[in-house]
Amino acid sequence: MIYVLNTETLQGQSVTIKTNIGTLKQVWNILKEVKLDGLLTGGSLELNFNELIDNLISKGTLESFLSAITNGLTAPADSLDLVDVVGIINLFFTSIAQPFQGLKVAVTDQIIPRPQTEVTSSENLSDSESR
Repeated sequence: MIYVLNTETLQGQSVTIKTNIGTLKQVWNILKEVKLDGLLTGGSLELNFNELIDNLISKGTLESFLSAITNGLTAPADSLDLVDVVGIINLFFTSIAQPFQGLKVAVTDQIIPRPQTEVTSSENLSDSESR
């Protein structure tokens, strides 16, 4: 996948988004480090916004992430406009989700047990209400 930069000083340059297994391993470790691994697993995220910003911006995790998902982004992350940073990240997550869209898995009781619920018919409900 190719993303074309919009940042004024880099306008028109393209970045290749990587989605191979090696990249996914790197991304998993980076996201796990900043407690964002739920983005890959679909799990819940408990975010401390101050800690997240500190990790992403102050400690350079965002640059590591961008470098991992591109072919070594040549521009420093701090020279990119926010629209490009979000665009690159969005294209990465969209790209890794695409292969799973056609996947069809039959949900059976063996895979996901259905909760036991008691269903009361409206006839039984009206009988009990009249008593």
